[in-house]
Amino acid sequence: MGVDEAGRGPLAGPVVAAAALLLDGGGGLVGVAPPVAGVRDSKKIVDEAEREALYAALTACPALVTGVGIVDEATIDRINILQAAMLAMELAVEDLRIKLAGGAHARARLHVLVDGPRLPAGIEAGARAAAAATSSSKRAKTSADGAAAAGSGAPRLGDIAGAEAIVKGDSKVYSIAAASIIAKVTRDRIMHELHATYPAYGFDGHKGYPTAAHVAAIAKHGPSPVHRMTFGPLKAYPSRPPPPPPPAAAVVEGEVVVRSSAAAAPTKRGSRTAAAPSAPPSLPPPAAGTKRRRRATFAI
Repeated sequence: MGVDEAGRGPLAGPVVAAAALLLDGGGGLVGVAPPVAGVRDSKKIVDEAEREALYAALTACPALVTGVGIVDEATIDRINILQAAMLAMELAVEDLRIKLAGGAHARARLHVLVDGPRLPAGIEAGARAAAAATSSSKRAKTSADGAAAAGSGAPRLGDIAGAEAIVKGDSKVYSIAAASIIAKVTRDRIMHELHATYPAYGFDGHKGYPTAAHVAAIAKHGPSPVHRMTFGPLKAYPSRPPPPPPPAAAVVEGEVVVRSSAAAAPTKRGSRTAAAPSAPPSLPPPAAGTKRRRRATFAI
């Protein structure tokens, strides 16, 4: 299973991670019998239409199962972007494991390959627990009650069998490259939705990254409810404005999203943290008639 994230550097919006599992047990070097041709590091795919086409092919591929984890900007500000990215990866793996439950591959032992120099703590702990359980079971088999002990130490269905952090993994491992595309496109779509709600910031173009136009928009309008207040120019503002009221009806999607447990009433993307002062008078209101889909949330 490959895992990657998108959205560490932007000034606004969530950080998104994805996990991708090849059901045939593959996932080696990019280009080795790929189930979907053209998959590579999403950062090297500059054409958004090509990323969208690859996303569609990957999510429709019967040989691939994917999971997504999303951590919002309020949580990013609370726990920092590194920990938020690690949490998003853990949520993506958990989402994938949930999708495997009850299916033909429910008993799969998952070896997790993470892009980057470090493993998320939860994934690393899961791999260590699986290794300890396996070692315990082997020792127990030599004892008089070996069979019973082995049964008690057996891993649960879909447990992590091992984990490895791979620097530049998205250019070396097919499943990580696939995950990078799923994460990138998922986040880009969220930013397009945010642009419809807050059009003055141009989220549909820069996707929240600190371009000159984005920084100028913040200086002119102040921060929006989806800006990361612990990043760069946002630090000059005391707090983020409150979010708009939730829609009358919403469609729940399958992605796993994390929200702050101390937040106020849920919004279209989950709850925010404690109520902030009113927005500056120049803050652009949500566009009239804007509708966005609501995602399932997990409180922390």
